[in-house]
Amino acid sequence: MAAYVSGLLDFVVRSFSFLAFLALFGSCFADQDSFLTRPDIHGNLVVFTAEGDLWLSDISSGLARRITSDPGVETDAHFSPDGSKIAFTANYDGGADVYVMPVIGGAPKRLTYDATGAQVVGWDPDGEHVLFRTESKLYASYCEQISTYQIFTVAVAGGEPKLVPVPKANFAALNSDRHTLAFVPDSNEWMNWFRYEAGEADKIWLADLDKKKFEKLTDSKGVDTQPTWLGKEIYFVSERSGVRNLWKLDPSTKKASQVTFSTDHPVRHPSSDGKRVVFELGPRLALYDPAVKKTETLSVHLDSDRIHARPYQFPVAQTESLSIGPTGKRVAIVSRGQLVTVPAGEGTMHTIVSDSAQRVQSPAWSPDGKKLAYISDASGEEQLYLADPVDGAQPKQLTTALKGEHGSLVWSPDSKFYSVGARGRHEPHGQFGALH
Repeated sequence: MAAYVSGLLDFVVRSFSFLAFLALFGSCFADQDSFLTRPDIHGNLVVFTAEGDLWLSDISSGLARRITSDPGVETDAHFSPDGSKIAFTANYDGGADVYVMPVIGGAPKRLTYDATGAQVVGWDPDGEHVLFRTESKLYASYCEQISTYQIFTVAVAGGEPKLVPVPKANFAALNSDRHTLAFVPDSNEWMNWFRYEAGEADKIWLADLDKKKFEKLTDSKGVDTQPTWLGKEIYFVSERSGVRNLWKLDPSTKKASQVTFSTDHPVRHPSSDGKRVVFELGPRLALYDPAVKKTETLSVHLDSDRIHARPYQFPVAQTESLSIGPTGKRVAIVSRGQLVTVPAGEGTMHTIVSDSAQRVQSPAWSPDGKKLAYISDASGEEQLYLADPVDGAQPKQLTTALKGEHGSLVWSPDSKFYSVGARGRHEPHGQFGALH
């Protein structure tokens, strides 16, 4: 097995050496212009997500190659402890599930069939099991379900997942001793909040799975989250300095110290191979080496065909909202944020708004069928607009002072007045007005 892994990694290194050779002789590699997310490191290799696919990059040369190409998203990639495989999350077959593939590429193998979605968080140090999180079945309320997870393991060889005996965990990392788990019970990650300091702020806990003991490691004001192990220390993301930075923690003393000192770009999703830590730094990737106590931004060059950025056609049947005209002969449809009207039977489709720089929502016909009102963020805030339901009509902006998200567009029966309501329970009331 050791000889196989050594040969496999040698093949990967030689592949990148060949790419470097081509680059020296004039091959054009695109500079990075994509967001690089969810990285992991093994030796001189980094795997990450860009353009919705997984990429493998050589740290020395900066050259990266795409190793997945499905139209869906592949993310949360993690190297196996020996570096021969990559576990990741993908929605190849509908929902999000755990897959594993050889580091050199190849057909992914599906490991989970989870109805609520499974997301990879790492590996068991034995190299035979993948750790993943899935929504907890223990909580019945809607708000709890969308922010509460439990951690499971699943064998690479296949089989039923097994619950890690921790009540709930949004992030988790298993130490090399295979029984010490650093985890975050609750997280507001899905809210994308910064500088949150209330009672649900992320905190890091330690679990001894053998002794079934739990200990809270951080209790600072604000968020401490996304732990990863490097030796006996835990590296994690903290907002103690304002901007999210990388910190390290000694579990035995609970003493924490700041590692990175970014003042503009936040640190996210650190991961370690036991020697160095790789993490997101804004749109790019960065690397921290504790041996020299130095952080460097990685230079990554994507040899990309930009396939996912190409224009493509899609069926108008993929609707976001619609409104049936008062005569029942035409329907206003919002699809991909653009507005058209179509006949109930045979006839011509009319394009009302086709500007990709704005998002249209909540179309509503006037009772007399002469006007079509809708919400658009063309001005920067969601405002109410009015248009004739024919091709090429110039819309008229009716409001300028609306704030936040709006919907529930209603006309008066005489087609002279309108009412637009706020979306969400905690928003202020909408606006009522006359058509001038």
